[in-house]
Amino acid sequence: MNSPEARRPAERWLPLLFLACALIGIAEPLSARDLYGWQYDWRYFQSWIEVGRRSYLWFHQFPLWNPYGCGGEVLLANPQSEVASPAMILPIIFGGALGVKLMLALYLFCAYDGMYRLARDYGLTLKGALFSSVLFGGGGWLALHMASGHTTFAPAGLFPYVILCYRRARTELIWTLPLGALAAWIVAEGGTSTPAIAAVLLGTLAITDAIAGKSARPFMVLAVGGVAALLLGAFRILPAFEFAVDHPRHAWETDSVSIIEMIRNAYWWRGVEQTPGKRYWFHEYGYRLSYLTPPLILWSLTLKRFRHLWIVVLVGAGIVAGSAIPHGPWWLLKHLPIYRDLRVPSRYALLLALSLPLLCGAAFEDLLARISKPKLMSLVGFLAITIALGEGLAFDNYCFHGMFSVQKTSAAEGTPFYQVRGTWREMFDNVMAGHGAIGCDEEAPLQRALTLDEGNVPQVKLLETGGGQIQKVIWTPNRIDVDVALTSAATVVVNQNWNEHWKVNAGQIAKIGPKVAMDHDGGKLAATVPVGNYRLTFTYRPRSFVIGSTVSLMAMPLFIGLWIRRRRLLTR
Repeated sequence: MNSPEARRPAERWLPLLFLACALIGIAEPLSARDLYGWQYDWRYFQSWIEVGRRSYLWFHQFPLWNPYGCGGEVLLANPQSEVASPAMILPIIFGGALGVKLMLALYLFCAYDGMYRLARDYGLTLKGALFSSVLFGGGGWLALHMASGHTTFAPAGLFPYVILCYRRARTELIWTLPLGALAAWIVAEGGTSTPAIAAVLLGTLAITDAIAGKSARPFMVLAVGGVAALLLGAFRILPAFEFAVDHPRHAWETDSVSIIEMIRNAYWWRGVEQTPGKRYWFHEYGYRLSYLTPPLILWSLTLKRFRHLWIVVLVGAGIVAGSAIPHGPWWLLKHLPIYRDLRVPSRYALLLALSLPLLCGAAFEDLLARISKPKLMSLVGFLAITIALGEGLAFDNYCFHGMFSVQKTSAAEGTPFYQVRGTWREMFDNVMAGHGAIGCDEEAPLQRALTLDEGNVPQVKLLETGGGQIQKVIWTPNRIDVDVALTSAATVVVNQNWNEHWKVNAGQIAKIGPKVAMDHDGGKLAATVPVGNYRLTFTYRPRSFVIGSTVSLMAMPLFIGLWIRRRRLLTR
C-alpha cells in the first residue's frame, strides 16, 4: 500500500484534474444549464427530484409523501426515489435543471478520484493508477446509464471508494464506518439494482479474500459495515424495507447475453438507442472500454497478484449471461430474497467495467517497466493515458448529446394543487405545472383509487350532503388540515390515493371507493369523523420513518466521534 507521504506532491492537484474531466464529460448538458432531459427515463426521475425539492423548499417537510405522482404515492419509501441522498442538496440549491447535471458531475468525479485512490491502494504507481482512473471514469457503463436518465445508477461512481474502505477495514476495523456510510449513501440514492450489485461485488471479494487468507475476517468486515449502513441509513432503509415487504414487486423478466455480445458491447460505440434483436436498449448492455485495453486485458492474466480480480470479472460475466447459462449465476441470484424480483442481468456488467480498468492499469504498469529508456517510457505512458482519456471524454459527450433539450418552467410556490389526467408522457409536464399526475410511469406497487376528481376542484370534500361543511383547508404533502363544522357524523374525503400510514387526529382513517384492478389494494383517502367544530388533521408520518430517523440521528454523531478520535490517535 502506498502511504500518502510516499506520493508525489503533484498528486495533490489530481482532484482538480478529475473534476475537470467530470465537467468536460458533461460539457454539453452544462452548457444547457436551464434545459431538462426528455428522453427515456429522464422524465420519471426529474419529476420526483422536483417533488422532493418542493417538499424541502416550499413546505419545509421531509419528502415522505408524493402527492404529485399517480394520484398520490410514497416518496421516501419508494425504492427508486433519490430524495434522501446527500447529492439531493445540489438540486435544492441550484434548481432541478442545473442541480441534476451537477449530481452527474459529482459522481463522475468520484469515479475518477475513487478509482485512482483504489489503484494506488493496490500498489500501482502514478501512471498505472491514472490509467485505471481514466478507464473507469471515462468508461461507458456510467455514461450510458446516466445519459438515459438512470440517475439512481450514478452512485456506481462510489464503488471504488467502497472497495477501498473494505480493503482497509480488513486491517483496521474503524474503516467499516466509512464503508457503512457509503453503503447507506448508495441505498439513499435509490434504485433496486445498484445496491444489489454492490452486495454481489463485496460478497465476491470477501469470499475470495477469506479463502486466500484462510480467515473469516472479511465476513466480519462486511457484517460490521452492514450494521453501520443500517444504523446510518435507517431513516431511509426502514421505510423502503417496510414498503417492499407490504407491497412486493414481482418481476419475472430475464435476458441472455453471449460471450461474443459481451465483448462486442465493450467496444461498440452506441448510445441510448434500441438494440437489434434484444429486449432492452443498448445502455442496458454497454460498458465501453478503451480500444487500448484488449492486449492489456490478456497481459493481466500473467500478473499473479491481480488474478483475484478475474474472479470478479467471471462472476460479473456469469450474471450478465443471464438465461444463456441454465442454472448459472443469474438463476442462483433469482432464488435469493430481494434478488428474485430484480431484472436486467446485463446491468451487472458494472463488475466488468470496474475490475477490468484495475487489471489494465496493472498490466499497463508492468509493460511500461519493461521499457529500458526512461524518456520513451514516459512518452508511451503519457500518450496511452491521453488517448484513453480522450476516448472516454468523447464517448461521454457522444452519450449526452441532445439529451437535455427541453425548456420547462416550474410552478411558482403557492400554485393551487389539483389532479390532472394524462399518460405517462405528460407526467413531467403536469408535475412541473404543480398538478398531480394521475397518468404516470411507475413500476412500484401502488394503492390507487379507480377514479379521482380531475381539474381545479376542491381537494377535500364531505361524502355526505347536509351534515355540515368544510370551512378551510390547508394543504401540504405530508399534512392536510381541514376545519370542519359538522352537525352529524360524516366522511371527509381527500382527492388522492389512500395509504395505510395516513393518520387522523379525530375519527378513523378509511379508504373510499373501488381501486385500480391491477393494484393490490387502494381507494381514496378518507376519514370517518364525529360531530363538532374542530380542525381535522391528516398526517403522513410512518412509524418506520420515526424509528429510523431516531436511530440515524443517534448513530451519526457517534460514528463521527469515533472517526475523529481515531484521527487524533494517529496524529499523536
